[in-house]
Amino acid sequence: MSFCAVINCLDGRTQLPVINFLMKRFDVKYVDMITDAGPLGIMASMPDSSGAQALIGRVNIAIQAHGIQALAIAGHWDCRGNPVPKETQLEQQHTVVLRYRKLFPQLTIIGLWVDEDGQVHEIEIA
Repeated sequence: MSFCAVINCLDGRTQLPVINFLMKRFDVKYVDMITDAGPLGIMASMPDSSGAQALIGRVNIAIQAHGIQALAIAGHWDCRGNPVPKETQLEQQHTVVLRYRKLFPQLTIIGLWVDEDGQVHEIEIA
């Protein structure tokens, strides 16, 4: 079995598009879903909070339990848990992806944006 994981909003509109994208992108059979309401805001603005630390703990579980080799950090339009403009979410995503690449150097970590049409876009983060 092959797995990757994603930290995604709990918003159901984003789940299937992200799962389908990641299954193709990383050629995996399963996607571990790590969800919260507006996780980008939590991870970017409050990295030492219990919520952000819980997300890190869940990534560690995915690594240990399923041997994930890749992780996506997803944001989306109309997020009620992180009600900031797209530009702000993309800045948050950049910060979070770089932070997680330091925390988990063994993983391939990418950023995703889900638009209002349910299309998933991989965000370039150098």
